[in-house]
Amino acid sequence: MKDIVEIINQELSNKLENNPKYSLRAYANYLGISPASLSRILSGQTKVTPKIFKVIGDKLNLGPSQMTQMLSSLQLKKIQGNIRNVEHRGMSAIEMEKFNLIADWYHYAILHMCSLEDFNKDPKWIAKRLGIKDVTLIKQAITRLLENKLMGIDEEDNYYRVDEFTAILDYSFSSIAMRERQKQVLKLSAEKIDTISIHKRDHSTITIQVDEKLLPEIKDRIKKFRRTLGNYIVKNNLRPEQIYELQISFFPLLENE
Repeated sequence: MKDIVEIINQELSNKLENNPKYSLRAYANYLGISPASLSRILSGQTKVTPKIFKVIGDKLNLGPSQMTQMLSSLQLKKIQGNIRNVEHRGMSAIEMEKFNLIADWYHYAILHMCSLEDFNKDPKWIAKRLGIKDVTLIKQAITRLLENKLMGIDEEDNYYRVDEFTAILDYSFSSIAMRERQKQVLKLSAEKIDTISIHKRDHSTITIQVDEKLLPEIKDRIKKFRRTLGNYIVKNNLRPEQIYELQISFFPLLENE
């Protein structure tokens, strides 16, 4: 299957062949996008997003099956570009100073919501989807994410998650902000037990005796499991429509003597 930019170029060549005076501006108007956007697409400065493709797709003489395949391919590329392949990416820890500013759980939710097909940047819409009554919290969160370059604004005035943002990787210590985030997520998890159907969530536990010498290996296996599962989701997640939180707890039940 041809790349979308090749198809756009080919259609332009066809029009120039029929009319040597045909301009880039005329082609942009025909496609329904601005000349500047078309120029950046053709030069490789701007990627064709699923949203742009839905505007120009029916003007490129593509059949229904080609349209479907191309849209699915672009959606997959967008997901992989925004989220990255968590198994192979070069991960680096986010600065603790930045993490302290965005420790509240909804910051991460907003970052991932940017990749949803029906995403709406209106703070009221975001607050409603997240079940947050105070819209001011969302407005402040958006400002923090933009100011700290963890989220950006594209040419269509939409938010996107900045590629360079990763996550905290050093869990060898526990800051106040890190502990507070975990408490928030645990509270959310408890609430979802009563409000979300069991078919759309998983809450399961195991109680087991442990030789504490195994703790380093156990924690390493938990980390690998998180990344393996994340990698599976990224590879197979063509049309994300929901944001999930994976929270794993492993802690001792007995008090010290």
